[in-house]
Amino acid sequence: MAKKAVKKDTRNRERITLPNGCQYTCPYIRPANWESSKASVKKPWFSRFIYYDPIHRPEGKEIKWEGMNGHKTLAARQDVAQQILTDTIEELQNGRNLVTKKSSPLPTLLAHAVENQISPISG
Repeated sequence: MAKKAVKKDTRNRERITLPNGCQYTCPYIRPANWESSKASVKKPWFSRFIYYDPIHRPEGKEIKWEGMNGHKTLAARQDVAQQILTDTIEELQNGRNLVTKKSSPLPTLLAHAVENQISPISG
């Protein structure tokens, strides 16, 4: 009896650190050939990655979106998939915490506090 081929996991597991101290793995779309003209719209598509919040979820939380399956044409599904990736990365870079569901624009607040810091009185 022949052994089944084990499919190698080729997803990037490297963590990307965010300005708010959280991390995430690179989001990806399934099926893997979603950008190809041969991608199937008969199978469900989804976006997935792991989000790590050092305070609330240091072990990580799987984030999965399936919002593109309502689109029946390949071009429409590809457009939505690309938009999901773009919007997700933009939200993360802007301080959105996907565990607490809150935004924390810490770099902006810290920069504002430094700009408005009271100067020491020179004597």
